[in-house]
Amino acid sequence: MTTRLAQVIERLQELPAEQQDVVAGFILHELNEDDRWLKTTAEHEGKLGGLVADVLRADTNGECDDLDPEKL
Repeated sequence: MTTRLAQVIERLQELPAEQQDVVAGFILHELNEDDRWLKTTAEHEGKLGGLVADVLRADTNGECDDLDPEKL
């Protein structure tokens, strides 16, 4: 365990049990979502690579509009 993680756990132990459970639920949810993201992207790596290549090719050919942050 890293020093930083140990510090977090020590701090969490100071919280009431209900708050500990809320934080634990959040962390578990995030870890599960990360696992799901990695699995999904690995399953679709070929498609994603093709999409990236298509976008880069279109950008090189001047087919992409400039992004205006004011219009997002």
